[in-house]
Amino acid sequence: MINIQIHHAKLWLSGENKNWKLADFEMNEIKENLEGIQKYCSDRIETKSIGMINLSMNSLSNSI
Repeated sequence: MINIQIHHAKLWLSGENKNWKLADFEMNEIKENLEGIQKYCSDRIETKSIGMINLSMNSLSNSI
């Protein structure tokens, strides 16, 4: 999960600096990490709530 936090910080910084290519890259990294968590940690109860972030992620992707 720390990996997602690092990518989130980089996403914020790239948005602040209007570096949209980097922002898009960081969004994809976050999505890949979330997919990996759902795939490899599906037995954990925390994994079941990851789906609630999809709407926000899609909205953010569209704005980039």
